[in-house]
Amino acid sequence: MILSWLVYCLLVSALLGVAAWLAERAARAQEWPGRWAWAGALAGSLAFPVWARLAPASEATVAGPLPGAFVMEALPPLVLQPSTSAGVGVEGILMLGWGAVSGLLLLSLAVSAVRLRAAERRWGAEDLDGVRVLVSERTGPAALGLIRGRVVLPRWALALDARLRRLMVLHEAEHVRARDPQLALAGLLLCAAMPWNVPLWWQLGRLRLAIEMDCDARVLRRAADVRGYGALLLEVGQRRSRLALGLVETRTSLERRIRMMTRQTTGRRTLRALGLAGISGLVLAMACETPGPTDVTAEPERRPVELDDVRGIVEARDGSTACEPTFYLNGAEFPEGRDGIDRLKAEEIERIDVFKGAAAEAGGVCGAILIVGKDLTREERTAVEALAARFRSTVRPRKALAELSAAPTFTPMTQRPQLKNASEVSERLMAEYPPMLREAGIGGTTNVWFFIGSDGRVARTKINQSSGHRALDEAALRVAEVMEFTPARLEAEPTPVWVALDITFDVRTERAERPAGRLERTRAEPEERVREERVRESLPVRTPSSAAGVVSERPRFTPMTKRPQLKNREAVAEALQEHYPPLLRDAGIAGTANVWLFIDETGRVAKTAVNTSSGFAALDEAALAVASRMEFTAALNGSAPVPVWVAIDVTFERP
Repeated sequence: MILSWLVYCLLVSALLGVAAWLAERAARAQEWPGRWAWAGALAGSLAFPVWARLAPASEATVAGPLPGAFVMEALPPLVLQPSTSAGVGVEGILMLGWGAVSGLLLLSLAVSAVRLRAAERRWGAEDLDGVRVLVSERTGPAALGLIRGRVVLPRWALALDARLRRLMVLHEAEHVRARDPQLALAGLLLCAAMPWNVPLWWQLGRLRLAIEMDCDARVLRRAADVRGYGALLLEVGQRRSRLALGLVETRTSLERRIRMMTRQTTGRRTLRALGLAGISGLVLAMACETPGPTDVTAEPERRPVELDDVRGIVEARDGSTACEPTFYLNGAEFPEGRDGIDRLKAEEIERIDVFKGAAAEAGGVCGAILIVGKDLTREERTAVEALAARFRSTVRPRKALAELSAAPTFTPMTQRPQLKNASEVSERLMAEYPPMLREAGIGGTTNVWFFIGSDGRVARTKINQSSGHRALDEAALRVAEVMEFTPARLEAEPTPVWVALDITFDVRTERAERPAGRLERTRAEPEERVREERVRESLPVRTPSSAAGVVSERPRFTPMTKRPQLKNREAVAEALQEHYPPLLRDAGIAGTANVWLFIDETGRVAKTAVNTSSGFAALDEAALAVASRMEFTAALNGSAPVPVWVAIDVTFERP
């Protein structure tokens, strides 16, 4: 992992360096300072990799299937990490070398600062051209100081011509005023943090050159003596200074500075600046979009479960001594504990869940190891789910909110969120109904995922099941934006949850006044009916002309103008209580399964299927049993009864 991250650092630094080079050229074309482009590149070269290392993984864009279990602090089912050797390894050696080089650089900077501070005590102070300067034997000319800047001149500078000496003092005073020493030191510290990053050191060199060019421009605006300033640069360039920041530069840098001072501006400089800035922005976007090492997740190595892996895995909270975990086999306590593990066969085990810390303490044990075998009976699997729920439902899952909201997942709750603004939602339904579909009498239902925060606000929405019309799906998402809910609760504590809800656009053909919160249309006149038929023919999804048996083969979009209505609510309520699995009910475990129903022309439920799992197989089976007991009025398309598929939530809650 560290190797891929190092490569990512080098690539991002190189791209940011190119972007800064282009940005500086654009700034120079407009006679603007260029050092800030390189300062930003240096900062970004450190910030981007740190963010890629620490930030959570990018969120999924497609909702996947819900997991069958949500296990706190559990080992992945049948996937155990292979044991590692006790050696340091390549990554360890790299980290040690990195730390050693960075430490030596920082130590060198600290020693230089101490020596420079000691030397300052021996330097005298004089007033030259209205500026207080320090006079050294050989150090300078330079601008120094971490907090309060100081100008340092070598003694030989006092013998220069008055005009050249004034320009020298003005140059160093400009460095102090612009706080250039602090900027250069910050760049050097960033390089010390990543001493192996070659593009970063190149950026530092370009930053130092940009600082000097900016200072040259400021001095010439004040003094307007290009010839004299050029002569000063050549004079100082012949004398080697002990400090890098100042008038002294390498031969190449000195040549660039003189060319910059003597260049002639053209009339197309604005156009040139805009072009360079645009290309710089594109390169910067490439750096931002460079996939970080956290975006690539390697498939874990899979190997047969070794039961020795579970021995001693649960430790006390302080990590000092191991406590004896309680072993469970297929939902019941395993009385033989550790001693009986040896008689179990790995090929007969489906998964091993480990609970420790707060989750185990909430379950009343020091630690828990749940061993789940294959080919369990229905009663055994229900017992396993109830036992796992005992540990995970009494403690709020400690997933980070960003991780939990990344994609729809099972989120336990004991009290579902309730819609608060039904009237406003009804008005929004009427406003967002696509006019063409409304005039054609076409309705539909979109099943939408909602991520509802602990404050009841809708934080994210995502299509779960399409209505069959893209326009209706987009309208459903806009309606979802205005929905407000009461917070879901886990026991007494508000908790963020994912829920799936139907958003239905329904058109009634009766001519009547529109009641609040309903959608309806008047009976079409002859011209409107012609237009309606044309629109229907243009739609990509239509009710098959085949028999209802073909429609019932699988869930699909089935147009209707009037939805079926549940007739036997009291019988359904009794069925919910009758089919609620006793073990889950006694444990206070709630859940919602979204179920597909195929309702024939008479309103009878002819077929059922689970659309979205509740997270518990026992609850899903109970939801199907309840759904089969439902009775509806027939759905209508115009005035004719039609068979339809609908998706509804079946919720089991503790009273």
